[in-house]
Parts: sequence; structure tokens; C-alpha cells
Amino acid sequence: MSKNYTKETYKTREAWLANRGIGSSDAAAICNKSKWKTPRDVYNSITSKEQKKEVKNARMTEGTLAEPHIRALFEIEHPEYKVTHPPKKGSWLFRRKDYPLLTLTPDGLLEEIATGKKLGLEIKDIELRKREQKELWLNDTLPDDYYFQTLHYMVVKNDLEGVILVARLKFYSFDYNNEYTLDHIETRYYWIMREDEDVSKHISYLEKKEISFIENNIKPGKRPPVIVKI
Repeated sequence: MSKNYTKETYKTREAWLANRGIGSSDAAAICNKSKWKTPRDVYNSITSKEQKKEVKNARMTEGTLAEPHIRALFEIEHPEYKVTHPPKKGSWLFRRKDYPLLTLTPDGLLEEIATGKKLGLEIKDIELRKREQKELWLNDTLPDDYYFQTLHYMVVKNDLEGVILVARLKFYSFDYNNEYTLDHIETRYYWIMREDEDVSKHISYLEKKEISFIENNIKPGKRPPVIVKI
């Protein structure tokens, strides 16, 4: 299988921000499946002439700091995979050749030593406070935002046969002082494989939605409509 993507490396985070296009965190939004942003938000971020800025809060910063440690622990616990880490300095970026706006910055890349299968590695460090959030994960249901991120890996990199999502889940309880306290932490692994019939259909669905977004919104400069959810 010939690769449908190129690999780029940027020395600074600012250079990476200026060159990234539609990334994995945009995938659910384009499909109107995101809790955090809309297709219009993605459109505005792509078409804005202003220098892109990365907005981070304390929770996001904590997740960024935890990522290399979670990846290292995965490498120790899963010796059956050869792990390719992101650059220690700067950022990497994979870009579709036919649709250069489709880009990917993976948390890691894997090769199954016994078979040579190539997979992506997506890492999440998540605080769970609300009951409905906890129930979702306890039922082994990936939130749409995270599931679509894994699908985007395989839309951009056609040689990936799957993605392993590592979720470090921090469960909080509401105590008698009306404060949240950490109850326990557990790590869960999710294998999202291209060979699965449903996953394959979802990859095709996402690819069509992202290409349609580029052709019908980005290229003609047509802002997506506002979606009102009732």
C-alpha cells in the first residue's frame, strides 16, 4: 500500500500551529458530535488570517505534562509493541497528499513486533466528576470527541490498521465539605481497529464529512450554519 501522506517536523510549537490544518480534535466537531466546538468554530480557526494561538487551561497543561509518562508506562506494560515517540523538541505533523488540510499530530506510533501491524497511540488524562461522565466510561463507551479522534488518525494515515486509546481516568467524589476529592485512578485501553466492520464504516463516514467540509465550506469560503440543539 502506497502512503497517502507526508511527514513534516517543526522546531517550534508556534510553527506547528501555523501549519496544522484540520486535526483530530476537529473531527467530531465537523460531524456535529463535539461537546466543545462546532463546525463553524473549525471553519473560523482554519480561515482566520490571524496568527493561531493555543489556548490552554490548567487541566490541559496537566494533561500535556502527564502524556509522556503515560506513554512510557504503556511502553513498559506492552513490550509487544515498538513505540515511536513524538520529537523531544518541536512537533511532528502528518499531512494527506490529496487533501493537505487534513493533518494529524499523533501522541505516538506503534508497530506490533510479531505482525508488523502499524497503529496509532492516543493518550487521554481525564478527570471525572459528574455522574453521567463516570457512567459513560464505566460502561466502556468512548465519548464521541475521543472516538472521532481515533478515526481521524486512520483518515490521514492509510497505513494504520488501528489506534490504541489509553485513558487515565481520575474518579472524583463529592465529600461532606462540598468539595471534590480524588477517589481512585484507573487506566483503560481501547483498541479501535480498521478491520472491525463498524469502525471501517465510521472511518469512511468521517472521511466523506471532512472532505465535504473542505470542498463545500473551506474552499468556497462558505461559513457553516449555526446548529441549534434543543
